Amino acid sequence: MRIAILQTPHSPLNLDLPAGMERVALEELRYLTNIGHIVNIYANNVIGNQPHVIKLARMKKIGRLNELMFLLAFLGRDFRADLFVGFYTPLLALLAPSRTFVFFQGDAVFALPLERYRW
Repeated sequence: MRIAILQTPHSPLNLDLPAGMERVALEELRYLTNIGHIVNIYANNVIGNQPHVIKLARMKKIGRLNELMFLLAFLGRDFRADLFVGFYTPLLALLAPSRTFVFFQGDAVFALPLERYRW
């Protein structure tokens, strides 16, 4: 299954010093690729390099219009994904409701019934 994970555009993703959100994203990436899924993580500002982590934009000021443009760029970049996962991005669910899971603290992508999203 192809999974595209979108980090919130409001926070940078620091791969050189992973803590909090970065550790969650990297562990999700590691776990999902180990069980055979194709996974890419997209973020606004990425510090450092990691395979499958893609810098989508570099916006310093995030307003509603910029956030919408960020989400549309994400959908355009990996539209063939079977599942979109957004970290604190509820607007993503409005743009692609049948293929989106919005991640809030305490959720885990690997705990989802992933096979359901293939249908």
